[in-house]
Amino acid sequence: MPWRQILRQLLNNPHLEQKLADSYIIRRAAQITAYFMHRGKQLTQDKVEELAKTTSKTGSKLDSFKTTFAKELKREWDKEKKKLK
Repeated sequence: MPWRQILRQLLNNPHLEQKLADSYIIRRAAQITAYFMHRGKQLTQDKVEELAKTTSKTGSKLDSFKTTFAKELKREWDKEKKKLK
C-alpha cells in the first residue's frame, strides 16, 4: 500500500515526468513504437489491397465460368430436346 502512494507521488511530479520524457530510453522506446505502428499500418494496407485485387480476379473468373456453364448447359439441353423429337 505505501509503495503505491510513493509511486503515485513520484509519477505525478511534473519535474520528474519531464525528466523521464527527455531521457534517451523513453524517446527511443517512443520512436520504435511509432515505427512499428506505421510499418504495421502500411503492411495491413498493402495486404488489403492485394486481397482486393485477388478477389476481383476471382469474381471475374467466376463470372466467366458461370457464363460458359450456362451456354454449355443450354446447348446440351437443346441438343437433347432435338434428339427426343
